[in-house]
Amino acid sequence: MVIEQEAEAFGYKVIYCSSGNEIKKGKQLIRMLHQSQVDGYIIIPTEDMEQDINDLIAEKKPVVLMDSYFVDTVAPYVLVDNFSGVEKGITHLIKKGYQKIGFVCNDVHLIQMQHRKEAYTHTLKANHIKAYKKWILETKYKSSKEEVVKDITSFIRSVKPDAIMFAANYLGVYGLESIKNLDLQIPDDIAVVCFDDHELFNLYPPGITSIRQPVEEIAKTAIHILMGEIKGNKKVKKQQVQLEAKMIERSST
Repeated sequence: MVIEQEAEAFGYKVIYCSSGNEIKKGKQLIRMLHQSQVDGYIIIPTEDMEQDINDLIAEKKPVVLMDSYFVDTVAPYVLVDNFSGVEKGITHLIKKGYQKIGFVCNDVHLIQMQHRKEAYTHTLKANHIKAYKKWILETKYKSSKEEVVKDITSFIRSVKPDAIMFAANYLGVYGLESIKNLDLQIPDDIAVVCFDDHELFNLYPPGITSIRQPVEEIAKTAIHILMGEIKGNKKVKKQQVQLEAKMIERSST
């Protein structure tokens, strides 16, 4: 909605396409839009999409990446500061007195998840807490909800963390189901923080502490950079914008 409103202010219409994080579908959508001769692209990259994006750039098509980027692709991008966001969440838990902090992420090999995992390990070490590999659960992105809930349940039962941080809001939602299945109480038995807020987190008792992404600001920034590209502003091609996340403290910690 924000992108559409901002684009209309510049006199442009928006075509929305979703790949569902499926590589093949993402590639097909880029080809379809290219054939339709659209004026520019705002792309949330999926894995193995790098060459397709580089092809657009080689053809001098206006491209802005959002939410993620490829290290070797020279294109402007806008995303949240993933490292800082996780650092805030883990630091908050440590200050609250938690020491055995689990971390649940997925196996998507994109820069944002890499930065979140790196921030978890870095923050524990910076606070003189040993970062055990067994404290990290890397779920399979392609797994069903039931499989992920089962994996998280087994992880919590095995590791017995006194706190846990989920690296994505859908993992947080699944994690709440796992915690319920184990008859654990939040925060008495286990404290919870989730990267990326969700409307459920404000409603779920006792309220889940989260790291909120500045979604509207990301969208507005991306469309303004794209408009600059379309108008031929060469400076925007080098823009690399990382916006600060905000910690929303609720009663789960």
